[in-house]
Amino acid sequence: MSMIRVENLTFAYPGSYDNVFENVSFQFDTGWKLGFLGRNGRGKTTLLRLLAGELAVRAVLTGESGKMVGFSRLSTEPYQVEPVLIDIQEVMLRERLMPPEFINEAGNGVTPAFVEWCKPLIGPELPPILSYTL
Repeated sequence: MSMIRVENLTFAYPGSYDNVFENVSFQFDTGWKLGFLGRNGRGKTTLLRLLAGELAVRAVLTGESGKMVGFSRLSTEPYQVEPVLIDIQEVMLRERLMPPEFINEAGNGVTPAFVEWCKPLIGPELPPILSYTL
């Protein structure tokens, strides 16, 4: 499988005194199912935006404008996505609602179809949690 490699990533927002990332290096197989966990404001979304940024830069260099980068699901088994350019008019000031087949009849939960759709994002079931009390 292919590898995604990031080496010595340092990033700070313009005008900020603190780096969001400083000399971060990692690599992962594109076949892996990864999840980013962390507190709000710690850089999860920023990292994804930086990874998708390559496509945005290529678009600008070829003269495309009025686009944003999104991710399109190619398959569920195995889970695969690809970054795509989306016309900004398709997403600007538009609300995208969860499909009705993902909401239960009572309107207060999700259906098995939603759980199935999310499985590649969540990963396999976790082992039971053990709890010890004294």
